[in-house]
Amino acid sequence: MVRPGDVIGVFNAMDICCGMLEVTDTKSPMGLTAFGDDITTENLMDGMKEDVAMEFRLYRPETGREYRMNVVFDTRLPDLGHYKTNGLSKISSIALIPEAVENNSSGEFVHVYPNPSHGIFYVSFSQPVQDIDLSVFDDNGQLLLRKKLNEGQKNNYSVINLNEYPKGIYFIRFIKDKFIEYYKIIIQ
Repeated sequence: MVRPGDVIGVFNAMDICCGMLEVTDTKSPMGLTAFGDDITTENLMDGMKEDVAMEFRLYRPETGREYRMNVVFDTRLPDLGHYKTNGLSKISSIALIPEAVENNSSGEFVHVYPNPSHGIFYVSFSQPVQDIDLSVFDDNGQLLLRKKLNEGQKNNYSVINLNEYPKGIYFIRFIKDKFIEYYKIIIQ
């Protein structure tokens, strides 16, 4: 839940903040301006590129925690979270995902590579794989892929093939018992 005092930022594919606002009233609409890439800085991406999905994050100063925002856009407006010069998107619902989940008590470690990729990602584990639920979501929070990774696998790695999906930002979630971990991946 968003609270007064929280700071919401919009980020580009290079993880650069391109606009932000401080939440003052959760009952009134707020506007966040996302700034485009400056064409006079040719070799530097310092803003949003046209038609690229915007990523939203929330910072809570009172706890020092950062959250990714899984947002759903109002389909009555034309841009649906993709940056356009003079564009307009409206967020209709928000779910907060902790940026770092400190819930790794079982000692498992997950590594996703290469990132960014052209659609093929490898997932490696520091321990044998045993009943891990893997889910892949698009930048609108829609579930694209779900599979169970089991102990019967010969190696401590798995392949995720996302070749059929367009370029953009995606999220992988791993769940096993109380262990939950999220990774942001980029298809280029």
